[in-house]
Amino acid sequence: MFIKKFLFLFCLLGLIAFDLSAAKKTSENNEKLKEWLERFPAADKNKDGILTIPEVLEYRKTLKGTKPKKSSSSAAKTTSGVDVPSDKAIKGYNGLFMGHSFFRPAAENLLKIIPDTNVVNHTELIVMSGGASGSPGRLWENESKRKAGQAYLDKGNVEFFAMTYFDKSNSGVEHYSKWFDYALQKNPNITFMIALPWGAFLFKASQTEIDSAEQGYKKLFDELIVTLRKKYPNNKIIYCPYGLGVYELINRLNAGNLPGIKHILNPKRSKTSNDQILRDPLGHGTELVTILSSLIWMQTIYNYDISTIGKKYRAQGLPDIDLNEIAAKVYKKVQPYNSIYIKK
Repeated sequence: MFIKKFLFLFCLLGLIAFDLSAAKKTSENNEKLKEWLERFPAADKNKDGILTIPEVLEYRKTLKGTKPKKSSSSAAKTTSGVDVPSDKAIKGYNGLFMGHSFFRPAAENLLKIIPDTNVVNHTELIVMSGGASGSPGRLWENESKRKAGQAYLDKGNVEFFAMTYFDKSNSGVEHYSKWFDYALQKNPNITFMIALPWGAFLFKASQTEIDSAEQGYKKLFDELIVTLRKKYPNNKIIYCPYGLGVYELINRLNAGNLPGIKHILNPKRSKTSNDQILRDPLGHGTELVTILSSLIWMQTIYNYDISTIGKKYRAQGLPDIDLNEIAAKVYKKVQPYNSIYIKK
């Protein structure tokens, strides 16, 4: 299999090497690249559903010197190639993740956490658009984004479909329903997840506003998730208010219990400063937030006992902040929303 992969890639590169317009070619306008994307989706490094020549060249490097691994009949393999006893393995989802810039980092970092677990064969396609344009309503209206999501759903093997939230004008029942109805035509057993981030401009929010924002997740559950579950009773619709993680960090900071963090945001500092929770006024999270968010996702998607993960997650430069512990605490608030799907 490895030899076939390498020969296929070698031939592909030979065909494009002398084509001066190759840099402009993608899987959207070139049959060879389209075929490559279908056969080897891992080559799509940024997970946008479009394969480019630079991505092919980068993927080629990962194949050099690679030897096929022998699999064990009594074990499954995680995405990192680690053997997991079959009776301990958790079947991963083939997922489609669509959202904005508060959503994408968690989806991407989830791929870094999965290999530390016994979840096998978890895959993702991420379709992203910034701000309100990453809401379900606006993604549906955007022809190129809609087609990217639909093309993946058309394969019929997408088992998990996650979307985010922006506001009522573009993230209501009617907006999610367009995507749900289309997805169900391709796989009637698909599982959905609606993942809610934190609010914008939190660096200037009062404690009263912070408390109100936290309480807002319950209101959205009652108005949005409960309604969708009644409309689609035969499918799981998981609710993941992972933004609770950011509010937990802020509350700990205000209580003097977040060692190494000095600010929610210091506008005068670099975006990469690790002594703050957020990295810009709008509210994009630092590495601390990204890791915490993906840990909350991990627990929510797979109802995973995070205490069984051997790795202790820390953000760079913040060794005293135990993100495993914080994520486990936040998940206790998230889990009740999905208790109907958790086996006793």
